[in-house]
Amino acid sequence: MPSLLLYDRRTLLAGDDLQIPSLLTILVRLFQLTFLLLPIWLHIGRESGRHGGLWSWITVDPAATSGNAADGSSCHNAHVFPLLLSIYALSTTLYTLGTIYLESLLYRKSGIGTPTQPELRYNTRPSVAKLVESKIGPAAMCNAMIWLLGVVALSYS
Repeated sequence: MPSLLLYDRRTLLAGDDLQIPSLLTILVRLFQLTFLLLPIWLHIGRESGRHGGLWSWITVDPAATSGNAADGSSCHNAHVFPLLLSIYALSTTLYTLGTIYLESLLYRKSGIGTPTQPELRYNTRPSVAKLVESKIGPAAMCNAMIWLLGVVALSYS
């Protein structure tokens, strides 16, 4: 297969080299959904049920509503962690589902065409090169922002 043009530069990768990495990335994202995000969502559901619902769990400061808030022994801004954890879980779930969709598109599109008929791959919309560019650029930036959100959420725990 002819090499890909990414950002107007020729690479060493061809389109058919991307099927196995795409499949492995889909498996990693499914593992992430099952073993990372499912326990987080179960924790959010259990804790919000104990505190009278999700809205009161993420907005009500327990130090302001408890009787011993005046002596300073309670933790102020304790509602920030549930808020950040909920935002992290939602954004990670959306990102994971989006990357599974992107990788499945990349897997299907990179299997089109042959070494003698590469034009079949270039005539598809979106092209393999555009999918890889969107994976390298915007998806990587979203991943970095979600990672930073997770670090901030852990700092409030």
